[in-house]
Amino acid sequence: MSPSMHVWSTDLHAAPIGCQIDMFAGLDVEVMAKIDFPNCRFFRDSKGNNLCSKDLDGLRNNDWRGFSLDPDPETTTKRLHDHYAADESFRKTDVIFCSHPAANCEIYLPTNKSIIIYSTTRLEFGRDDEHVWWRKKYMGVDKTERWQKWVSNLKQIASSGNNFVLANNLYDASYIEYFTGIRAGYIPSWCGGTLQQLAQIRYTPSREEFVLTPYRLNLMYDAEAIPLYGWPEPGNTSHTDDLSHAIFDDLRQVSGNHLKILTISEAFGKNKKFEDIGDFRRFKGSIFIPYQSSTMFFFELYRACVPILAPSMSLLTKWVESHRVLWEVSYGDPPKLSEKASTMPSPNRFDAVSRRHWMPHYDIYNAEVFPHILHFDSWQEAATIAKNINMKTVSDAMCAHNSLEYLRIEARWKEVFDTIRSHKSY
Repeated sequence: MSPSMHVWSTDLHAAPIGCQIDMFAGLDVEVMAKIDFPNCRFFRDSKGNNLCSKDLDGLRNNDWRGFSLDPDPETTTKRLHDHYAADESFRKTDVIFCSHPAANCEIYLPTNKSIIIYSTTRLEFGRDDEHVWWRKKYMGVDKTERWQKWVSNLKQIASSGNNFVLANNLYDASYIEYFTGIRAGYIPSWCGGTLQQLAQIRYTPSREEFVLTPYRLNLMYDAEAIPLYGWPEPGNTSHTDDLSHAIFDDLRQVSGNHLKILTISEAFGKNKKFEDIGDFRRFKGSIFIPYQSSTMFFFELYRACVPILAPSMSLLTKWVESHRVLWEVSYGDPPKLSEKASTMPSPNRFDAVSRRHWMPHYDIYNAEVFPHILHFDSWQEAATIAKNINMKTVSDAMCAHNSLEYLRIEARWKEVFDTIRSHKSY
């Protein structure tokens, strides 16, 4: 692609843009990211620099105030807009990339830059997200007004051919349409390095255990500690060992069990430190228990061709009903601002029937985009899979699919940048 393009990000999480850097570089798209979040040090731009922001006057986490541009959004937005307008690197930027939270793209509305909204989690994050316990202290009586203003701005963004409203998962793409009427595009996160790096992957496990993933599971709460509506308080944890949760009771009853499971702490030490996501290939595979509809960790694990065992939709629904898992899927309960009718229940209902309606949009059940995941209806079936399925064959099939996906996803991003370029005067 020529001429090169520059993408700017001040997200408060590094993975949404960081996972795209290798692919964007192949499209002659340079990323300039200033991220104030601890995982910024794990991602490198095309010049080898990490994505950590050194701009003390730019957007900061600021004890979580940055997610809602508090203490005064109007003043903060104007200050940040003026600050970045004077930034030389920002002035040569072509595209603003907003993901975490997507709503903070409101900072950049007055600019003449193209905007890519790349939603990786709930659209109301930072605006009307009352369930998020560490955001509650910033919830004001104007939370609905802030949500309505954000949706109005999103519709303005979507109305321009210079801009794109996208999601990295089917759930958030459908969520955006449900609440706003905007049909978001769907481009999965890559998170897999270059094609050359992908070709070098070899599945050669030295351990027979499966590692419990993702990085966190929210299994420190028993059902009694979780409210019927909302998130549990962080201090109300029931236990610290995920494997002692009641969802594993049936596993302990499996006779002749061939499914040996380790927590990430047991596999890599109490600090959960692993050098690279490929370190999970030292084990036979992973057991993936979703706490969310989509996580960046899932993309990384799948691109690393680590065999994944996951509960079926039927089993996960039973766990929702019996153990109230998946509470973190809902960040809030904002009003629906779309005139489009929907036969779907609200995605922010916590009951098992409503959750089940939305499960086909979860990454682990999206078999077309993520095939070769091994689903089980019971722990007995999981043990049988662990005993009888050749995990190397599974890993090889995942790698072959990832190679094709790289080309497909790259082509989708090329369409995006070509369209933006066609609207730009050089």
